Amino acid sequence: MATTPEALPAPSLSEEERFYVASQWTLVWMRFRRHRLVLVSVAVIAVFYFVVLFPEFLAIHDPIKVDSQRVFVAPQRVHFFDGLRPSFPYVYDLNVTRNPVSLRLEYTTEKTKKHRIRFFVRGYEYKLWRQFRTNIHLMGVDGEQGMRNFHPIGTDRMGRDMWSRVMYGTRISMSIGLVGVALSLFLGLLFGGLSGYI
Repeated sequence: MATTPEALPAPSLSEEERFYVASQWTLVWMRFRRHRLVLVSVAVIAVFYFVVLFPEFLAIHDPIKVDSQRVFVAPQRVHFFDGLRPSFPYVYDLNVTRNPVSLRLEYTTEKTKKHRIRFFVRGYEYKLWRQFRTNIHLMGVDGEQGMRNFHPIGTDRMGRDMWSRVMYGTRISMSIGLVGVALSLFLGLLFGGLSGYI
């Protein structure tokens, strides 16, 4: 009984033979996978564009909310150990006093009060992509007083949370780059095509 061509087993190709018969896209992908620095760079850019898509979700506070009692708060240390025992991440409460000489606000940590950092918490309300109203955020702490004491990278001279402002600023910075590349590609194709046609 004759064997049909479909029933014949596919010939096994060596690595070198697969290289010679591979398509252009396959060759590009093979070279791309071998370049570790490129893979790391793609991962970093993917994180940045995740922030671009969800800055409201990643923000802790309203980025334009002013708090005169939280001016120039230093970046807070997040603790993962309670003594020598592993613990849920938490931050200490902040005590605020005004220096009688310089009249500046000074902050000290109150180590008897801990604020546990939780994930997927409810905070200020926002519209995701200007369509869906929600108040879910990636992280936060319990209670309004606790939230006032949670500033991972500090606050600015108006008491606005720097972490939240960086999240929103990333959207603007990355969008400018993306729009610039798209515009230059469009204009390059347009004028290059016109000049070739003429």
